Amino acid sequence: GYRNANPHRLALGMVKKCRNSKNELTFEDITYDFYLDFVEYMIMEKGYSINYTGTLIGRLNTFMSVTFKKRLHKNIDYLQFKRMAEETDNIALSDDQVEKLAKVKLTISYYDNARDIFLVQCYGGARFSDTIKFQKANIQGKDIRFIADKTGKLTLIPMNKGMRRII
Repeated sequence: GYRNANPHRLALGMVKKCRNSKNELTFEDITYDFYLDFVEYMIMEKGYSINYTGTLIGRLNTFMSVTFKKRLHKNIDYLQFKRMAEETDNIALSDDQVEKLAKVKLTISYYDNARDIFLVQCYGGARFSDTIKFQKANIQGKDIRFIADKTGKLTLIPMNKGMRRII
C-alpha cells in the first residue's frame, strides 16, 4: 500500500533518483548519510529550493514514522532528519492587476482559455487540478461545488462577479 501512497510517492521517487538506483530501496538504506546526500542532491545538483527539499524530507519522515509504528523496520535514523525551510516573499496580484488581466483582449482562443482558468483560480482560490475539471454540474446557484483532489472534501466557492462573467 505505501508504494502507491500519493504524498510519499514523489519523495520516494526522488530518493531513488538521488541514489541513482533502479533497485528497490530498503528501510535500512534511509540513514543519516543518505539524508545528507539527499539534501545535497536536491539543492546542489537538481537546484530545488530549500522549502521543496524540506517538504520532501517531511514526507519521508512521515513515511518512515508510520512504517516504524507498523513494525515494518527498526531504523530510527529518520529521527535525525531536519525539515529545513526558509522565509519567502509571497508575491500576489492586486485586485487591480487581476482586473487588468481580465480586460486584456486576446486573439488566440487557447490563450483566452488559459487566462480564464487562471482568473477563476484568482477569484475563487481553487487549485488548477480542481479548476480544470469544473463542469456545469458543479455550478449550483451562486456557488461552485466540487470534491477537491488534494483533500477529497466537498468544497464550496461563492462565485463573485468576475467568476460569473467567465463562467
